[in-house]
Amino acid sequence: MSKYSLMKNGNIKITLKVKLTRQSGRTRIFDAQEKKIDIRTVAAFAKARRWQQWIDEGVFSSTLELAKHLGMDSSYIARTIRLNNVSPRIVRSFINGTAPSGLSLTKLIQPLPASWEDQEKMFGYPMV
Repeated sequence: MSKYSLMKNGNIKITLKVKLTRQSGRTRIFDAQEKKIDIRTVAAFAKARRWQQWIDEGVFSSTLELAKHLGMDSSYIARTIRLNNVSPRIVRSFINGTAPSGLSLTKLIQPLPASWEDQEKMFGYPMV
């Protein structure tokens, strides 16, 4: 079972029981129920939140300044920060390892509908 919580310093703490396996020369991460956790996407969500927090707190005045500080391309920073607009339900599904198999970080960094409900429909989440 995975848990996530906001720490006092503003970081997001994610606790997972995982099993590491090697397949085709690559290490794969599975949770205790054999659900595949896309650690790359979960990490991108965490980066997006942290980077947005730095901008909101005035540590950096813009994505350009942040990109220069990190030595990264500013368009990568902007695309990653856009993940903060993804539906919380979609984010939770990645953390819990229950995201639809066709949904990837590549799809999530594309421009998405503003409405969380429309995002969920777009990616095939059942309506609640």
